[in-house]
Amino acid sequence: MSHMNMVKHISIILAVLLLSLTISHPDLAVAKQNIDPNTSTAELNYRPTYHFTVPSEWMNDPQRPVYVNGHYNFYYLYNGDYSKNIIGTSYHLAQSNDLVSFQDKGDAIPKALAPDGKSIWSGSTVVDERNTAGFGKNAVVSIVTALDATKPDRPQAQFLYYSIDGGEHFKAYGQQPVLANPGKTDFRDPKVVWDPENNRWVMVLAEGNQLGFYQSKNLVHWEKTGTFSKDNLGVFECPDLFQMKADDGSIHWILGTGANGKSIGEPNTYAYWVGNFDGKTFRPINEKEQWLDQGWDWYAGVTWENYSKDNDPLTNRYAIGWMNNWDYVTNTVTWEKEGFNGTDSLVRVINLKKEGTGYHLYSAPNPNLEAYTKTEKTLPNQSVNGTKEKTRVIGTGVSYELSFNLQTKNTNHAGIRFRQSADGTRFVELGFDGKEIYLDRSSTPNPDQYLKRFERTTVLNDQWATKNDQQVHHVQLFVDKTTVEVFIDNGKYVMSDVINSELNDDLITLFSDASTVKLTNLRLSTFNQIQD
Repeated sequence: MSHMNMVKHISIILAVLLLSLTISHPDLAVAKQNIDPNTSTAELNYRPTYHFTVPSEWMNDPQRPVYVNGHYNFYYLYNGDYSKNIIGTSYHLAQSNDLVSFQDKGDAIPKALAPDGKSIWSGSTVVDERNTAGFGKNAVVSIVTALDATKPDRPQAQFLYYSIDGGEHFKAYGQQPVLANPGKTDFRDPKVVWDPENNRWVMVLAEGNQLGFYQSKNLVHWEKTGTFSKDNLGVFECPDLFQMKADDGSIHWILGTGANGKSIGEPNTYAYWVGNFDGKTFRPINEKEQWLDQGWDWYAGVTWENYSKDNDPLTNRYAIGWMNNWDYVTNTVTWEKEGFNGTDSLVRVINLKKEGTGYHLYSAPNPNLEAYTKTEKTLPNQSVNGTKEKTRVIGTGVSYELSFNLQTKNTNHAGIRFRQSADGTRFVELGFDGKEIYLDRSSTPNPDQYLKRFERTTVLNDQWATKNDQQVHHVQLFVDKTTVEVFIDNGKYVMSDVINSELNDDLITLFSDASTVKLTNLRLSTFNQIQD
């Protein structure tokens, strides 16, 4: 543990002791101001209020949605036999007009259609507008990974399914793969996109620590064209490939993938590179990977086109991730309490901005969420002088958005604690510590049963608005019953974690260990329940 982190954790312990004293000694009570009683209700269940969750049983990887007949078809891997301890996943479908509220439509590709009759794995779905595959104009085509039952070792291979009813029900294109395994252990998760410059389909495929590129005229016959490889990022999964127009007007290709950087102190979420794709292989501007999310629990992320009216699809697009981690995938409070295991992040809008000699993806929460606002309250500015008063209660809630500007000294250890218990012993902490931002769940029940993943830290590596040795940060904090997602400085940094907080832990506190920390432009919003 670094000296800074050691000091921080000692400070947390001292702060908890102080808060415990205030409860038993009224003379030492922390100040409580402007608490909205409407946001202090302990909810009756653990199903998140405004996040997409599986209706029952099990969900893992989200699949890239497609826009069909005026709505989005959102597919995801689903196991309806999870409670029976039967493995295997189907392609399940949910439809949405706004990417906030979804209607369940059942299995689109059931397990029985898999070559082995057991499991459909990740892939991608496209609308074949040009009828390149011959199933009809605007047929919906999915190319997915499954186990090749025709081979003795049942290797991973890519199979094709097609739909002529708008993507609600699919048929198998035979029992043979459209892309057979050439002898690789890992050969999965195809991402298929249309390459307009070369008038053909392109596939990027996860192949161990490398990504393979393939091309096709008809979605059926594929030819390999190149590879992209990286060490120290584990086994790649769920790759992604798309074009974006940056804020300087330039157009770039972005290559993304589910990656595991924990061996080098990096996240295991969505790594990406900005560069050039010539239709055959990808060359990054900078070799060093960037991360779309710096938290523990934003995996198998997918992005897709924003079909909003008058929107330039190259300027911004949507993204969503699975809020879980394979290292502790079964240890969820929703399975224990509610009988389902599967929560996705908020849908995000991403855009590309030039920074120095490179480019960086920024994220923002789906603006359509605002239509589901239940209550909204502007709070007075708040401050804590860490030399006199360590903590101050500024609100309550178990499911909400809290947005604010935070101003603090460069060297100060300060921030927000939320989902805090009345005795101060349980909380999640978003803190600013010198040049670092951290999200720490060590003081609340940890979903990681191995008790390793408590805190994620990222370094502030660019220029911030400063005044008199002060840092100013804009924060949007989205807290739901079992999750937290925080967007910092207009989405330059995003951190997403699963939390197992108790439902009656609802205090929101401002803290500082040293000098004064200020919160301005405070807004606390709650949302209507979007899913029963």
